[in-house]
Amino acid sequence: MRYDVGQVVFLLSKKDMKVFPAQVVEEIISKKLDGENVTYMARLPNKDRSEVSLSEINADVFKDAKSLKKHMIRSATESITGLVTNAERLAANSFESVVEEVDTPLAVEPSTPGLAEVDLGNGLKAKINLSDVPPDIAI
Repeated sequence: MRYDVGQVVFLLSKKDMKVFPAQVVEEIISKKLDGENVTYMARLPNKDRSEVSLSEINADVFKDAKSLKKHMIRSATESITGLVTNAERLAANSFESVVEEVDTPLAVEPSTPGLAEVDLGNGLKAKINLSDVPPDIAI
């Protein structure tokens, strides 16, 4: 990856997941018979304002905070998904699977005597004649 001298980059430590900025202060281009090597020196925000090679820092380097944040969210999401998937597998292997049907009571609104309006959900309503309802069904 290429950087501009003066550019602020963001470092995500591989050791302890800390984030800190660094400023690229030098670009060193080394040309040899077998090719070209580019090294970047960066200034750290510590008390001594240390300058180190970006390649020697045990961290992932990001060109901007937005790409760093996107990476961290993706990694966190993958970790959470893995944890939940493992818990679901453990539950399936450890417990009896019991599925209970839950009766959802219908919302009945009295309208005229002998008729009722039933809310079926999704904005649908039906009118029923209460005398047609079998006695063993509670309304």
